[in-house]
Amino acid sequence: MLTLKPEKFKITDSNYGISLPRYKCCNCGFIQCDTADVTVFYEGLEDEGYIDSSEQRTLQFVKLLKNVEHDIPVNGKILDIGAGSGLFLQEASKKGYYVTGIEPSLFLSNEGKKAGLNIIHGTFPENCPNEKFNTIFLTDVIEHIADPLPMLERIPDFLASDGRVIITTPDVSSVLASVMGRRWWHYRIAHVGYYNKNTLEMIMNRAGFRLVKWKYAKWYFSSRYIVERLSKYLSFVKPLSRFAPENLMLPLNLFDSRLYVFEVKDNL
Repeated sequence: MLTLKPEKFKITDSNYGISLPRYKCCNCGFIQCDTADVTVFYEGLEDEGYIDSSEQRTLQFVKLLKNVEHDIPVNGKILDIGAGSGLFLQEASKKGYYVTGIEPSLFLSNEGKKAGLNIIHGTFPENCPNEKFNTIFLTDVIEHIADPLPMLERIPDFLASDGRVIITTPDVSSVLASVMGRRWWHYRIAHVGYYNKNTLEMIMNRAGFRLVKWKYAKWYFSSRYIVERLSKYLSFVKPLSRFAPENLMLPLNLFDSRLYVFEVKDNL
């Protein structure tokens, strides 16, 4: 019997291939884990490894902003749901955007506040300020939510009339997910919903959105991080990690994660 506790929900968790029991809908193909609300585990989450890897994660957010800059109005207002320690907010603020973040982890939200960032400890929409945002981000967040539809249905209440929602999430129908089977690195305790393009578009349509465009998401990691994570599958590469520079950042696009841009259907 698997005992759930906050440390199993770390962003930097490397126990690949281990998840709660997964079930696939016979009608739509959506894959969901057998679990209740997991918010309580994120509230108590502390992840020092996430803070230690801030440099590579910051580079990811720099590139993410560049990829979607045409979808965000100049000096627009951004809401980041699941903001972590605020690394994305920090980079968006440098670009002139007005930023607000919501983060359930007290530890991570406090880290962001130390940096002077506007991060609210709590969840969306319960703790969201009553204002309109031009762009709302859910960056690798939706797969962590047991029942996302009620939350998604509330997003239009906080979105400007021409606003957009940007989501990144693993693609369970990717070639790598099929090839690796149960050992796919996105099968983790913290991931309780697994989407492909069809199932994500389906739930977003139910929430009142239409898909504008999508692309594969590219991530950046230090060479040491890549070697250490690769050793989870190929143990003989583990000794090489000491020779891999920590400050050498490498782009990685495995075509198993997608970035989506949505808008409210009424905007048609």
